[in-house]
Parts: sequence; C-alpha cells; structure tokens
Amino acid sequence: MTDLEQRLRAAIRAIADEPDVALPPRPAVTVRLPWLRRYAVPAVAALAVVVAIFAITLPQPGGTPHRPAAGSDEVFLPDEIAGLSLLTATVSDAPLGQPAMAVLHQGNLGTTWGSSQVVVIAADGRTYRRLDLAEQRGALAADGEWVHAQTRLAPDGRLVAIGDPHGGATDIAVLDLVTGRRHDYPLARPSAYRLLGWSPDGRTLALLAVPGATRDIYETEPGGLADLVVLDLATGALATVSQVPSAVGEHYCFTGDGRAVVAGVRDDEEPGFTLYPIDGSAKRTVPVPAAWRLAGCAPDGSLLVTQPDTADARLRLVSATDGAVLRETRLPQPVDEALAWRSASTPILYAPSWLAEGATGRVLAAPFDGQVTTLSTADEGWFSRVTVLELAAALAGDAAPTGAGPERGPWPVWARVVTATLVVLAGAVLVLRRRRRTATSEVTA
Repeated sequence: MTDLEQRLRAAIRAIADEPDVALPPRPAVTVRLPWLRRYAVPAVAALAVVVAIFAITLPQPGGTPHRPAAGSDEVFLPDEIAGLSLLTATVSDAPLGQPAMAVLHQGNLGTTWGSSQVVVIAADGRTYRRLDLAEQRGALAADGEWVHAQTRLAPDGRLVAIGDPHGGATDIAVLDLVTGRRHDYPLARPSAYRLLGWSPDGRTLALLAVPGATRDIYETEPGGLADLVVLDLATGALATVSQVPSAVGEHYCFTGDGRAVVAGVRDDEEPGFTLYPIDGSAKRTVPVPAAWRLAGCAPDGSLLVTQPDTADARLRLVSATDGAVLRETRLPQPVDEALAWRSASTPILYAPSWLAEGATGRVLAAPFDGQVTTLSTADEGWFSRVTVLELAAALAGDAAPTGAGPERGPWPVWARVVTATLVVLAGAVLVLRRRRRTATSEVTA
C-alpha cells in the first residue's frame, strides 16, 4: 500500500468517526389573521356568484355570423332547424327584438320538464327563444301527456296568438314577439277555443269557440258544434260568423282576399269544403272528392288540396267556385298543410318525418311548374321531433337560407342558479382545503 493510499484511508476514517452536529430548529413564523379566516369563505363565495352570473348571462355563441335581419329588409330561414335545447332563453326573459320567422313545437315526451318545447326562431334565422306562455298554458291530453297550447304566428311575424286548451278560457292571449308584451282580448263568456288562423293582412284572427265549457275540457270536443268566431285586432271586437262542426284536426284557412274562412271539415250531407264569409252572408260549398284534404288557401283565391296518405302524394290547386282542378303535381313525399307561398303557384310545405321514411323533416318549395326544392331541414331524432311548424307567411316567401346559429340568449334562471351553486361549492372546497393545510402545517411545526 502506498503512502498516498494510507493517508486517504486515515482521512476517511477520521471523518466517519466525527460526531453528528445537530442544528437548532428554525423557529416557525405564524402570521395569524383571524379576520381572514372568518371572512374567507363568504368572500370567495360572493365573488364566485358574481363571476358565475356575469359569465352565464352573456349570449351563447352561435355559428357563422351574418348581417342580422332586425332593421333590414332581408330575412333568413335556417338551412337546418336546430334541435331542442334546455338552455334556450324564454321570450319573457329575452324578447326577440325583431319579428319571428317560425314557431315550432319540438319534443317526443309530453312533460313539463323541458322534454317538449315551443320555440320561436327570429327573422335573422339564428335567434332561438322558448315561447314560455304557450308552454305554461298547456294541458294534459287524454293519453296523460302534456300538450302545449296552440300557437298561430301572424303573417308579418310580429305577433303570435296563444290558445288555451283547458276549456273555460276568459281571454285570447296575443304576444308581441318583438317587445315581449302581452295583450289579452276578453271573450264574451268562458269558452273552450281553438285557433284557426290569421287573415292575410294580419288584422283578423279566426277561432272555434264552445261557450260555457268547463276547465276539464281539452280543446273543442269533436262531433259537436262550435261557433266560428273572428277577432278584429284593431278594435278587440268578436263576431260570430256561423256554427260549424267542431272536428279536431281538420284544416281551416282564410281565402286569398281575407273575406271568408274555408273549413276543411266534411259533412256527409254536404260533401266538399265550406266557405264562410266573415261578413255573415250565406255559406257555400265547394265540391271536392272525398280522397282529398284541404292543405291551404292560395293567394289567388284557389284552394290547395293534397293526398297525404297515398304513396304518390299528389298536390292540386282547385277552384274555390266549383272545385275544378286547375293544376296538379306529384311530390317526392307526403306533406302536411301549406306554411306560406312564394307565389300563387308555389306553396311552401312541411314534410314531417312521420309522413315519410327517415328521421328528417323537410321544408319544401313545391312549384306546380318546376322542381321541388328543400328550403330547410329539421333533425327529428328521438328527442327533437317537430310536431308543429309554422312560418310567417309574409316573410317566408322571400327568406334567404343561412347556416348561422343558433343563438339561444342568456341561460335560463335554473341554469344560472345551478352553475352559481357549483362555482360557490368549488370555491368553498378550495378555501377549506387551504385552511386545513395551514392548520396541519402549524401542528407539524
């Protein structure tokens, strides 16, 4: 062993034999702020509530933006009608601020939990709101499911009439969708009534009423008689035109000049459709074959009839004088009633999924002298089936397609409360965990 190795071993042995030097513990410095502990949780909770409410009351982001229709002459129809959402604001909380393009009843489950809704789409094609008044005025149907009150959208899209299916109603509610203001037109006596439609100029509303009905009647009972009544919106005056069969589900419409109401209700003694002049003059019948159903009134005064239950789904324009066939076409799928008109020979119709194969409803422009085109589609999946669709008749004919939206407005109150509560609880948990860690550190020290 060399001299260098011996010296290294001796040095290592000496270091190993030295006793450990114990360093004195560092004193723990604790800053006690009792007021901070006392007010920390309330302060964080209040801040969380403010932040949460501020964040969720901002409008929800939509799709591709475009120039809004409000304040302009251009109106839009969505390329695809958005499905049902529980986060859509109500008209009461956030009026449209512009006319509506469409009203639709969505949902497969008739409950009051939001599984079915009445939704309005603004003329900008992207602003969606729940028509809460129609939902509130609904009733339980015979099958035990909740059915929302009827709606009838005025031709200019500014007003919507809302029915009362309970029976024993005392007024007709008309809502201004631009401002959210409601106007009630009193009935002469309590009645069950069913809305039929607006005159082309939007000044008159037609309805069926059964006076003296009790609150347990749902709409108007089929098989009996009802009063055909017209409401003058300017004066609030109600006038009974005639008594008609109260068959639920049959179609009614105003003639193109607004002077008569056409009833698609059939009478075995008088086959065909019946025209009731609103001035109270004598009614008259238009002979139409039994296989054809009234689908709408054309602007030129003719009547639109269809065969929705046949495979070929034919569509006809017939004379309102003698029922003669003026034009006929075949559609690729069965359709419901006419929603609006692009011209006297081009109706806009809705083809719901339950009348054809598939899970998509289609808004169709069906000219008698051209090709049928799809203007819009509606996803009618299990949750968002469209059971009723209305268009603003004076706007839809010139509507441009848009892929923007939907913009659903500020979140509903329940969503704000739930979100704020979750944020508060999360903040409280963080504060308590922080306090627990501090206390543990002090005990350990």
